[in-house]
Amino acid sequence: MLLKIKSFFRKVLLIHDSPKKIAGGAALGVFLAIMPGEGVLATIILSSFFRLNRLAAVTSVLAFNMWSTAVVLPAAALVGSWIFRIKYENLVSDFSQAWHLGLATFFTDTVIFHIALPLVVGFILVSGLVAGFFYFLIIFLLKKEKVSLTAESGKIFDAKESIRKIKKRLPIVPNIKK
Repeated sequence: MLLKIKSFFRKVLLIHDSPKKIAGGAALGVFLAIMPGEGVLATIILSSFFRLNRLAAVTSVLAFNMWSTAVVLPAAALVGSWIFRIKYENLVSDFSQAWHLGLATFFTDTVIFHIALPLVVGFILVSGLVAGFFYFLIIFLLKKEKVSLTAESGKIFDAKESIRKIKKRLPIVPNIKK
């Protein structure tokens, strides 16, 4: 998992666009990756609509999509239960029971308003906080790299030189050939 995160940051730092568009696209991708049911198509559409960097958005949604929803579920349940003033244990047990009963009971008003709504609100808030953290982290890293590269080279931006220097600083993940 650590190699996947390093690879994500390496790919994002190599994108040639404004730091705000790159960080915004990456944050949007992280936000949609954490939300259950969202994916690459929604990321491409929303990043195009908000004029963010699509490559950063798709890279981040693919990097965080598979494992982030399951990791964030307990935090989302905790935040949702706190906001709706429901006991955390009750929300988790009700969710578990509804999950095992199947699709027939999933669309009842009890499940939607007492289980799904607190979880969705919790997911929105938690994924918003995580996406905000990644936005500011990527802005910081991009500005740090561009400032240090500008100071070292004396040029405003030299793409070949900056790519070479970024590759030296970040570990390269080997490509596995079939």
